[in-house]
Amino acid sequence: KWPFTSTEEKLASPRLSDSSWEKAVQPGRLFTLDPNVDPATIPNWNRVKTHHIDPEDGAVIRRTVTIPEEWKNKEIFIDCDSIYPGGRIYINGHLVADHASGLTPICRNITALVKAGKPVTVAVRLYRNHPHIMMDMPRHSTDFGGMAQPVYIFAKEKCHIEDYYLPSILDESLKNGKLEGNVRLYNASKKKQKGTVTVKILDPNGVYLTEEAFPFEINQGQKLEL
Repeated sequence: KWPFTSTEEKLASPRLSDSSWEKAVQPGRLFTLDPNVDPATIPNWNRVKTHHIDPEDGAVIRRTVTIPEEWKNKEIFIDCDSIYPGGRIYINGHLVADHASGLTPICRNITALVKAGKPVTVAVRLYRNHPHIMMDMPRHSTDFGGMAQPVYIFAKEKCHIEDYYLPSILDESLKNGKLEGNVRLYNASKKKQKGTVTVKILDPNGVYLTEEAFPFEINQGQKLEL
């Protein structure tokens, strides 16, 4: 926890041993409420605007895991469902994201920084205070700073669905509707790819209703919206 005895980058580096660090369960609470002591003893204490919390206050949390061998030749990502109230993500000591949106998820491609079958050190530099804290975030940030939701490392094929937006819309009768939107593909492989994206619609019980297929052809390095 802050104040740090070394630089943020060194604390995130896999070359640094964390065997003596305090263990922390995450997702979960990392900081405790300020007024466990008399607020009058804290200079500039302000429960709403958090002026008393230094902008550098926070912590570095980290964990080392092994990338599965079967992920070789795939695209590898890290997804943080929530960093509260904000933080910076490091992969093997390399900064990959600076996130200051509280409960908003963030996902990054880390393929170039990891190897299948090898360990990877994930470090998150957490902040207790930052310029974008607003609304009801201040009172929660002093209480609940930490990874508020799970963190995942996962893999996709070189040619994969990068994102999609498929909202359903009802007409004025509230009985008939339609599904429309788009699916974005990305081909990270070194050759052209062909395939089909199929959208299936199920009822609330999971029973198949209908489907529609959308064939595609995508060049190497290309993004394509269907």
